[in-house]
Amino acid sequence: MTRNTIGALFSLLALSACAISQASDAQNDTHALSEAGHRVALLKCARCHAVELAGESRNPSAPPFREVSRSVTIMATEANLREGIRIGHLDMPPVHLTRPEIDGLTAYLRSLQSESMDGDAH
Repeated sequence: MTRNTIGALFSLLALSACAISQASDAQNDTHALSEAGHRVALLKCARCHAVELAGESRNPSAPPFREVSRSVTIMATEANLREGIRIGHLDMPPVHLTRPEIDGLTAYLRSLQSESMDGDAH
């Protein structure tokens, strides 16, 4: 191998390591945001909704979050999801959430969607 080829291989390895590190950082950020959203769900939503993958909602008219996460209409776009959280629906009382809380709750619902799909595959 020539010196240029070896140098190119080392550069490729270094770039690959950076890409893996960035993907890992993004995954950690998403997980942290989802965990923050889970805390918001427990504090501000669990009095009516079942916020875990199992269990029934305390309020029979409040859909469990696992069902919300499967709703094509609600989960179709980030805008639909954020707007649904922000303005509520039917019997849902107004819930005042900050933008970071909405971001976290959105991430948490997306994580439930992923976990639900993983569970359906088994």
